[in-house]
Amino acid sequence: MTSRLIRALALVAIAAFTLLGSGHTARAQIACTVRPDWNSQYSVGAGDNLSRIAQVFGLTTQELAAGNCIANPNLVYAGQILQVPASNGVRRIAFQVFAVTSTVQSQLAAAGMDQWVLGVQAGQTLTVQLATNGGKNILIAYGADGNVLLSDHAEATQFSVVVPTTQDYRIDVRGDVSAPTAYTMAVTIPPLPLPANVAPVIQRIAFVPGTAGANLTGMISATGAADFVLRVLAGQTLVAQVGLSTGYGALIVYGVDGTVLQSAGAGSYYFSRVVPTSQDYIITVRGNGVSVASYALSVYVPPLQ
Repeated sequence: MTSRLIRALALVAIAAFTLLGSGHTARAQIACTVRPDWNSQYSVGAGDNLSRIAQVFGLTTQELAAGNCIANPNLVYAGQILQVPASNGVRRIAFQVFAVTSTVQSQLAAAGMDQWVLGVQAGQTLTVQLATNGGKNILIAYGADGNVLLSDHAEATQFSVVVPTTQDYRIDVRGDVSAPTAYTMAVTIPPLPLPANVAPVIQRIAFVPGTAGANLTGMISATGAADFVLRVLAGQTLVAQVGLSTGYGALIVYGVDGTVLQSAGAGSYYFSRVVPTSQDYIITVRGNGVSVASYALSVYVPPLQ
């Protein structure tokens, strides 16, 4: 009995070791697969992040990362192609950070149709231009409320209209009835102008717990400015970077005690410096002096070592 028991225990141990080893190997060999049911694509733009993109497509950051086999949601790069879902065959048009134009490409079977959707604010101008490699493709556009912006009777390949209502708008591309076609569609939506004589508001920057930075976006008039404030301790490094959708503005940084760390004259969109005093610091994004622009501001303050 004893010898049999010993042999049995030995076999169990060998089997367990083999299973553990093979399991480890199997786990190492398992490859993540991008969601096959997500049949639309999005190209990551400069300054983009997974959280913003996920919000556009109605996903959580974790869902978008898992669907694209991204291990670290904080690591995406400009030009990276992400698969994104289409709802009932309708693909959402997404704009990159700073961009006012989004371009999509697709192929249609003979007599086929692609369906696209995007959100537009009342008063914004929606401009669409369609180019094909041959054949006769046409555009159809209407709101989620049924309001038709462009009917198929127009047989148009381009249109521009000020939309009356804030809502989702559908843009359909109908293919040539006799042959397959490939097309490129450019959709442009400039930002709304800001109201005149609006008093500046200083927004306090708050970092999400456990992080050392924040990303902020908004719009400024040609001669306007966006002001932000945050507290930085003496010896900490304050890093800020801004980008404008059009033209050239300025990034200004100074303390509430009046100490200027970077003036408009520096002509820089990037700032990095160890601050001399523990206090609130103002970060100002100044307009380009020519036109309304959207901006994206990134701020980073690593903890003291």
